[in-house]
Amino acid sequence: MRSTMVMFSVLFVVFFILSGCEREEVEEFVPEEPMATEISISIETEDQVLVNGNPMPLGELEPHLQDLAVQDEVIAYVHAAPGVDTEIIDEVEAIIARVDGVEMREEMDLPEMEM
Repeated sequence: MRSTMVMFSVLFVVFFILSGCEREEVEEFVPEEPMATEISISIETEDQVLVNGNPMPLGELEPHLQDLAVQDEVIAYVHAAPGVDTEIIDEVEAIIARVDGVEMREEMDLPEMEM
């Protein structure tokens, strides 16, 4: 009985080696659009913004965006705290427009959930 099992095992391995298995070519996944870094810019006061939750003076926003845009394309979502002057919002939008490689988009609309 034991020799029969060994014989079938050996025959199975030999059959598997001789028959081989089909190999399929695997295509590498390359996205059509390059990957982009998404950041959230929240205007808190007239001289301070939050970039992904990290406080930053408004004067440092442009160099920070330029540093990010060197590595990847950047998509910026901008929103302002209540009571922020529209001139400050326009200034932040102008800073974003000046930096090459940074695209400003509106806040994503999430579908409303029914309860």
